[in-house]
Amino acid sequence: MIDRIEDKRIYNITKTRSIMETHGLELKKSLGQNFLVDGNILKKIVDAAELDSTSRVLEVGPGIGSLTEEILLRGVDTLSIEIDQRFHPILEENFKGYDNFTLVKGDATDKDLFKSSAIGRDIFIANLPYVVTTPLLELIFTCGNFNRAVIMIQKEVAARILASPRSKDYSALSVFVKYFSDARLITNVKGTSFIPKPKVDSSVIRLDIKNNKDATQFLAVVHKAFGMRRKTLLNSLSMGLATSKEVIREVLLASNIDENRRAEELDLNEFQRLTDEIVKMKLL
Repeated sequence: MIDRIEDKRIYNITKTRSIMETHGLELKKSLGQNFLVDGNILKKIVDAAELDSTSRVLEVGPGIGSLTEEILLRGVDTLSIEIDQRFHPILEENFKGYDNFTLVKGDATDKDLFKSSAIGRDIFIANLPYVVTTPLLELIFTCGNFNRAVIMIQKEVAARILASPRSKDYSALSVFVKYFSDARLITNVKGTSFIPKPKVDSSVIRLDIKNNKDATQFLAVVHKAFGMRRKTLLNSLSMGLATSKEVIREVLLASNIDENRRAEELDLNEFQRLTDEIVKMKLL
């Protein structure tokens, strides 16, 4: 029988199960651990990153290394951060023959660790569990290193990221991501592409990062505007900023925004105008 290369790949379901059994792995739901066993999806993720010979990748949460292997096989320098100690010896064993692989043992949401690991990296690739999606996005956008990111996240979170104004999924997260990047859907991923099978589907999205300016004030305004989603901007901003409606009415008038509109109706440019006026009036 011909020994196929695919049979030796980590993503191969037999290979994945063998690794799990050999190391007695029981996956932790709290860390969103599911192993991708669909080679076509792995290829789509890495293809979307448009790697070349100069690319340097930062990956978070490699697990046993299914996605890592696909990146490394493209000949790209890759640094992977893994918090779960059970995976460290597996990764070291799986990639001991690769001189383009570096493993960092720690928590990627640790800002100092992330920023030090990101130095010199220009592309971010990861399968992100729900609980760390937003904090890691913030780090990706603000560390000043990345040109683009390709991430796999829960489908419902991707829908919020990609949502347009006036849609049911449009939220503070939508505006946050739009401020820093241009986002597009690469593909949706069924739960059957993983073991164990998760209860939710996933999506792969690409983020082309367009700025890394400080956004503290802008994001504060966005969160206050969405803080009471069903209220008008006049009411939500008055309560969120602890300021009289008369003052907020002046701000909205100067921003050329109707006071009866809601946060879910504003586009990125309108939020930027609104922030400029709020800052100008020293309400933050």
